[in-house]
Amino acid sequence: MPFVKRKVPTTVEVIDEGTTRTCQIRGAIEAWNCADVVRQIDPGASPRTLVDLAGVRELDSTGLGALLDIHQRAVNQGAQLAISNPSPAVRRLLETTRLLNYFLVLDNPDAVAEFKAAPMAPAVP
Repeated sequence: MPFVKRKVPTTVEVIDEGTTRTCQIRGAIEAWNCADVVRQIDPGASPRTLVDLAGVRELDSTGLGALLDIHQRAVNQGAQLAISNPSPAVRRLLETTRLLNYFLVLDNPDAVAEFKAAPMAPAVP
């Protein structure tokens, strides 16, 4: 009997607070749902986007590519993007792919609060 992987239900809760959009993802970011996850995060909707990955249990290569795309879209739009609280599985994948230092990763509430409160850098014409 062939192996059939069960799709993990995924939710994205978006909270806009001043200049920061916080996106709390729970479940999985995989090939079957990453386009929807990227659409919901929309890093251009706010000067700062914080992607909370504490609830992400599974992340495949397409999901990792989606995070890279979100990061690039933020950079292209002059926005800031940070990842907070990556689950152990996500952290291992970021370390294995040597992308842990590519993203701004915030591991504690103080770092998250500092990211949200920091003054915005002036826009580059």
